[in-house]
Amino acid sequence: MFAPLMIPIALLAVTLLVFFADMAMSNDNRRGLGALTTMGLLGVLGLSFIAPEGVIFDGAYSQDAFTLFVQRVAIIAGIIAALGSIDHADRVFPTRQGEYYLMLLFSLIGMAILPGARELVTIVVAFELMGIPLYVMAAIHKKSREGVEAAWKLYLTGAVSSAIVLFGLSYIVGSTSTTMLSALANALPSPLTVLGLMMVIGGMGFKLGAVPFHMWVPDTYQGAPTPFVAFLSVAPKAAGLAVM
Repeated sequence: MFAPLMIPIALLAVTLLVFFADMAMSNDNRRGLGALTTMGLLGVLGLSFIAPEGVIFDGAYSQDAFTLFVQRVAIIAGIIAALGSIDHADRVFPTRQGEYYLMLLFSLIGMAILPGARELVTIVVAFELMGIPLYVMAAIHKKSREGVEAAWKLYLTGAVSSAIVLFGLSYIVGSTSTTMLSALANALPSPLTVLGLMMVIGGMGFKLGAVPFHMWVPDTYQGAPTPFVAFLSVAPKAAGLAVM
């Protein structure tokens, strides 16, 4: 029954593995967590080539070729970010490496669910699962003024955009009486539906850093850790465009 969710479930398994490994390691030597995260993501990437396609939960989630493509893009970006963070994390925040890699993995779980979501509530929950860990990762340099500023701007922009998206979705659901994308495609558009869609597109534009909603991008990219910025500039954008 859960076979189409193989990739998100595999990512959750890697997350639990890193969590328990972090608990077992001493504070002086957590460098291996980056290598463990990288190897786990490589395993999930290999698994994506044998993952079955299908539709579950009455059409709320669909695993198809498009979903697998976006998942692979996000996983490859996660592998590069984890690999590039090994030296940086060990040097700058050695005792908090576990939190960093766990946030990376939780964000990837949200990204893996997003392209297959075919229902509005699932999309919103997956979007927040993708976005909230990014705020923590941006603030991982908590003793750096630039890092804290970057995290605040990312958080405030994300919170405002989430509110706008939810407000727009309330108009869409209220005017169409459905949360399924397939039913929305066949619904007769009303002015309230169009207004809701405009708000959703605007809110997601903030999350994607698309013009003219990109004012948070320069300061966030400048103040956040470089390996995280490499991840932030690729994986969330791919997942967000998949939703759009």
